[in-house]
Parts: sequence; structure tokens; C-alpha cells
Amino acid sequence: MKFPPLLIILADKKKTALDNRTTDTLTGISTLRGIRRRELAVGITTLPNLQEHGPLNPIWHGATSDKPLRLATLINGRREHGGG
Repeated sequence: MKFPPLLIILADKKKTALDNRTTDTLTGISTLRGIRRRELAVGITTLPNLQEHGPLNPIWHGATSDKPLRLATLINGRREHGGG
């Protein structure tokens, strides 16, 4: 990675609104050249997920993955395979 990861934590709304914001944000950032080329890792989660599961569990949504990732996986730019 060329840049340090950018982690976004969404808060202060109901779950549906947070889910919609996560999707909208990922859609918007997925078009950025640095993200497509994996020069910048961007992870998005919600404050409730962070508080409940902690930062190291697979709660991070990235622009290049269709499932939640662990922080280390997001930063390393690799897709997670298998169980936890």
C-alpha cells in the first residue's frame, strides 16, 4: 500500500440508515483510482459493530470486497479465505 489505511466509522443513526450510508459511501469511493489500484485501503464500519465486536473482527467493509473483512485483511489488500 502506498498510503496508510483510511478507516471510517459511521454513527448516530438507526441501523437501516447506517447500512444505507455504508453502501452509498462504498459505491462512491469504489470509483477512485487509488482504491481500484489498491494503493489506498478504505474500511467502513458502524459504531455499534465496533463496540460489539471490536476492531480486529470482520466488521470492516471495503470497496473491493463483498463481505466484511478483518482489519489485517483490509490493510494487506488480500481477500480472507476460510474461517476466522
